[in-house]
Amino acid sequence: MPLYACNALLALGLLCVGAAGADVFTREQAVHMALERNPHIQAARQEWKALQAQATQARALPAPEAEVEWEGLPGAASIGDFEERNLGIRQQIGWPVEWWRHKQAADLEAESVRWSTLAMAELDIATEARMAYDRVLSRYQVLAYERENVRLTQDFVDKARLRFEAGDVPHLEVLRARVEVGRAAARLVAAENALREARGVLNTLMARDTELAIETVGELAYRPVGLDLHQLKRQALARRPDVLGAERLASARRATQSAVRASLVPDLNVGLFRQKVRQPAGDENLWRVEMGLEIPLWAPFRQRGELAEARAEVGRVEAEMDVVRCQVLLEVENALGDVQTAARLVELFQQDVLREAEQARVVANRSYEEGKATYLEVLEAHRALAETQLEYAQTLLDFSIARTELERAVGGSLTD
Repeated sequence: MPLYACNALLALGLLCVGAAGADVFTREQAVHMALERNPHIQAARQEWKALQAQATQARALPAPEAEVEWEGLPGAASIGDFEERNLGIRQQIGWPVEWWRHKQAADLEAESVRWSTLAMAELDIATEARMAYDRVLSRYQVLAYERENVRLTQDFVDKARLRFEAGDVPHLEVLRARVEVGRAAARLVAAENALREARGVLNTLMARDTELAIETVGELAYRPVGLDLHQLKRQALARRPDVLGAERLASARRATQSAVRASLVPDLNVGLFRQKVRQPAGDENLWRVEMGLEIPLWAPFRQRGELAEARAEVGRVEAEMDVVRCQVLLEVENALGDVQTAARLVELFQQDVLREAEQARVVANRSYEEGKATYLEVLEAHRALAETQLEYAQTLLDFSIARTELERAVGGSLTD
């Protein structure tokens, strides 16, 4: 068997071996597994849980103070010979508005992390998984084109051999045709390797071993969708996790500012004690209640400084929130432009370029069989068709990636 035919069969054999025993995933199944198992999401979820735990701590009152006091002791260590003993507990009770606003600020900050860190990580990983899945589909499409190219170049070798045996062409044309088969087989091997790498990326996002076999379902397809820029921008501002997280962080800082303002109100200290007094007539048990106010005497220095700091922090996060919104709107506009450009290119290939390249190859082959075209003309037609097919596959992938990027930009599906 000729070497070029062996190379082609070897490439096809590698493909078949790679597909044996593979796990089959649809696009959404792959995304679901990535969201469940990807370590980036697990890390973001733990960060959110840590902020939730801090929010739980913010609900607690200051720790109470337990107190035991002995009076009238004959010696420092003779606590049993006391004249009076006090057992009690003292609790600081802040202004309820201050406690509530601190609690609200902690809850809002945890919510901010849930959106800006966890939900955003889920959106990013889902986007990467979808694009990785589409790249696998694209590599399959390229592999199919390369396989067809091997078949077509082999057919041309057979035609060249027949013309050589008939004395119409020199043996050099047969040799050149065999070289093209070898080159096509090499491109087929490269396409198989590109498919293997794309599968590895998808496996990594799904937290699977990169060497595990995986198969996809379906193929890349172009489905035009009517999109309105203003509606997409409204959806993005309402759904993007980083926008929602920035809004909640700004609300948390406003709640902190309100809590600092409420701290100007004096805190109440309440104490309850049980007294035991020893007298000649017998021990006497009494109750003692204490109430006091912690007056913010140094408010012009400490509380007012904290209030100015809180006010500046509110201004900072509100400015950052505006930056996030502007960035999101820009992402939507750019992503929509990429989708529209890719859509026009796909339509151009489907309507004209592919059909004309295929027709040129058919005409060149027929003319060669009739002795009206040279080997170079047929070779040029073959190469033009192969390049056009690969460009079309890349254009389809570009459209799919641009659409996925637009879905990320608006924070969800375009059809919702």
